[in-house]
Amino acid sequence: MRERYAQQPFDAHRGWHLGPHLGRDWPRIAPLFAFVDTGERAALLQLLRELSGDDLEALARLAQTTPPQARTTLRRALLAEPPARRSA
Repeated sequence: MRERYAQQPFDAHRGWHLGPHLGRDWPRIAPLFAFVDTGERAALLQLLRELSGDDLEALARLAQTTPPQARTTLRRALLAEPPARRSA
């Protein structure tokens, strides 16, 4: 595992610190969460940890298609949605 870790680029290393569930998907969702206000971090981490695999897949697609200037709005909208409606 140390060899695999050492072979990855630096930005992938950050995902490993999030654990196996989020760490695996971090490189694909990182664009949405690269610049997060300190006050939103805890809530966003909790939200991400609660997402299903399908939800993380959808979030990865959104991360690739959302322009940088719209990412803050998307994150805040995601946080504002009740957990039961986030998949929709």
